[in-house]
Amino acid sequence: MAVIVCPECGEKISDTVKNCIHCGCKINLCPECGGISVGDANSCPTCGYVWKSENEDGKSKKTDVNLKETTDVYDRWRSENPIRVVYGTKAINTIAFAGSLIFIGLAFLKMFLDINNDNFILKFSGSLSGVKTLLIFSAVMAGLRVLLNKMRSHIAACDMSAWLRMNKINAESIVNSTLELKFSNMTIDSLEQYHIATELVLEGATYAENKKAISKDRILLLTNAAIEIISIIFVAMFAISNVEVYMTTAYLVGSSSYEISMLTDLWMIITAGVALFVGWFFDDYVKKQVGLKKDTWINTHMPDKARKYEKYIKNYTDYAIEKMLDSDRTV
Repeated sequence: MAVIVCPECGEKISDTVKNCIHCGCKINLCPECGGISVGDANSCPTCGYVWKSENEDGKSKKTDVNLKETTDVYDRWRSENPIRVVYGTKAINTIAFAGSLIFIGLAFLKMFLDINNDNFILKFSGSLSGVKTLLIFSAVMAGLRVLLNKMRSHIAACDMSAWLRMNKINAESIVNSTLELKFSNMTIDSLEQYHIATELVLEGATYAENKKAISKDRILLLTNAAIEIISIIFVAMFAISNVEVYMTTAYLVGSSSYEISMLTDLWMIITAGVALFVGWFFDDYVKKQVGLKKDTWINTHMPDKARKYEKYIKNYTDYAIEKMLDSDRTV
């Protein structure tokens, strides 16, 4: 891949794109002399070479060019934001998930080992405190993971919004290229990659024009995260309460046997379930709001493509499901 200069706006672009990602003009690169022209010219103004029509080149070549145009922008953005968006939140998210499981495992392992230890009576207070601390750490890690899951795509869209403005990228050109995609002969992984890239550019474009939407969406996402974190807190409280009851009973009775009747503070787990249920509805509402903003942007900037965008989303969903079902059948 080489870098060329758009004759129309003077910005640097890839030699594989069909339209300039900055000004949107059509780019023609002559395979004979390497000359560049813009617009709908059907021959090279430098050497006279006649361009091949899209029908002669075939559908697959047109698809490849469109994919390249979309992913060039996404890859450039990602290369300039590697730590904060791509690797940073992903790594912390993975660490948080693993950490919550590890702390839970250590808590219950410590509890059962201590109860069956001869010195349990002497070390009861310290053992109980240690188990409770491990459970609290697991809840904190789980809460951090929820927060990152809710905010990661929003942070990425905000970064994309600023990047599009700074580099004067024409989002309409990118979206238009993706709407021309032909799904045939594409793997589900590559299709998902291009879809994510386009949706991120589209969401970034909506933020670039409406900064108030950033604050509104941030409040919605933080509220959604807070609801789920509340459920995690109550689950942790329920676990700590019942661990304390169990270890105290084992300390007083001298037996490590457990009975269902020992369960206490069931209202905590019920509250956690209600919070999760509310969070599920709230999450659905937030997703609908994001989708509504994208539809509004399409209707405003590309009204003639609105129906095509709806069809693209439907085709993407149907094709993804079909590919996944085919994969399951082969397994």
